[in-house]
Amino acid sequence: SQLREKEMIITRSLREASRQASQVIGIDLSDSDELRCVNLMCEHVGERCACRLALWFHRHEFPRMRTLILRGNDLRTVPEPICQLQNLIELDLSNNRLEEIPESFAR
Repeated sequence: SQLREKEMIITRSLREASRQASQVIGIDLSDSDELRCVNLMCEHVGERCACRLALWFHRHEFPRMRTLILRGNDLRTVPEPICQLQNLIELDLSNNRLEEIPESFAR
């Protein structure tokens, strides 16, 4: 599902965000099964994992992204590519199991 406001998109789907990356201003991935890891080399395969999110943000650019909600995904770390979202204003990481945050967040 998504909201459209004058060509700006807020979505709850990685697939939808990928299709319209230049228009996306927000993604709400609260408690999202789309973050389940499928990388057989990852120790968290089958669980929600930051590596899946990191790969996705590495492959797609979101020049207008202002809001990213990752609440309730049991993430242990924040993927480095999120630090490169230059227009990001709101990042909700509540209700995760964060053990590590990239140093680039301090910049």
